[in-house]
Amino acid sequence: MKRATLTLFALLSSGCMVVADFDDYALGSSVTSSGPGGGGGGGGACDADLLIDPHHCGACGHSCLGGECIDGECQAIVIFENPSTGAHGTFSDIVVDAGRLYFIDIGDQDQAIGTGAVWSTTLDGTDALRLDTPGTTEPQAMALSSSDVFWTSVEGDVKRVPKSGGTTDTLGSGMPTGLRGIAVAGGDLFYADVYDILRIELSSGSLSDVVYEEGYPQQMAIDGADLYYTADGGRVARVPTDGSSLPEDLTSPQINPRAIALDATHVYWTAGDGIWRVAKTSGAQAEHLFTIEDPLDFGPWDIAVDDTHVYWTNWGPCLQSMGCAARPPSDELHGRVSRIPKAGGEREILAEGFLLPTGIALDDVAVYWTTWWFSSVMKRAK
Repeated sequence: MKRATLTLFALLSSGCMVVADFDDYALGSSVTSSGPGGGGGGGGACDADLLIDPHHCGACGHSCLGGECIDGECQAIVIFENPSTGAHGTFSDIVVDAGRLYFIDIGDQDQAIGTGAVWSTTLDGTDALRLDTPGTTEPQAMALSSSDVFWTSVEGDVKRVPKSGGTTDTLGSGMPTGLRGIAVAGGDLFYADVYDILRIELSSGSLSDVVYEEGYPQQMAIDGADLYYTADGGRVARVPTDGSSLPEDLTSPQINPRAIALDATHVYWTAGDGIWRVAKTSGAQAEHLFTIEDPLDFGPWDIAVDDTHVYWTNWGPCLQSMGCAARPPSDELHGRVSRIPKAGGEREILAEGFLLPTGIALDDVAVYWTTWWFSSVMKRAK
């Protein structure tokens, strides 16, 4: 009866009017309800079994966007599989922009040269467009402007290609295998090269140094005149995008901080011990939103935020015990996709066991993520 209670509570919380016999509902019979809809749905009245109907999953109008509905929960689906590198590619960063997905395959990691790719598809994984020239790159990290896709690469170049496809330009260079995070804002491109975060003025091509960081800068995000970044030495910091002052530490040293995301008021990041955030105001205390206790939660990888939740991917014991330096057998994979309310509450596991979930991106109705070593893009309705 617990499942029926939880589902009924979800319906009442969403403003639905429920007309059902409670005992009948526990047996999975149809429910007539009306009210606002969920992912991809328009609400209204429905006569559906909310435990299994993919168009009314858990609530009237909550569409699973092509996935199954099991016990009132939408299930994840594969929407794209890499046709160029098969099972040897390694999908990483993913971004949603203007009704399309953009994502990178960093290739087979130096087993052969130029085995990566830069892809764009529709939100259902169709109309695939390969943006790079095959055999020329192994992307490390990716960022988008209104017109272009930018990436750092294993070969040591910073590259650009139009979102619609075309000629790839090399904008800058650095140490091979040393280029990491990348961001673009206000006509400038920023990227991490070993110890430095550098800035390229896109209109002129001029290069300048934003900050020298001994801890190896990793990922970065920009908000107005500030650049926020993580570094291998445990640092989460911000610095003016023009490099006019020294970095400001936002918290005490962290355990392996990596991915970083922003909203209007806070900075969020993944760390070896969980998920953190801190207010952008100087002197604020960092909050530990989620603490890793289960080995299946080891290895937080990427992070994204919407108005209400923080989402992240993690690799699980694979990262901890094997390093995943080679493709592991599928029965040893325990990766998860999770979210937690910004306002506080319990973590919700959205998907697990899906072949090392890595990059993550959001739109209003769905969560998208890539898988490492297994070259696929997955999708789940929120």
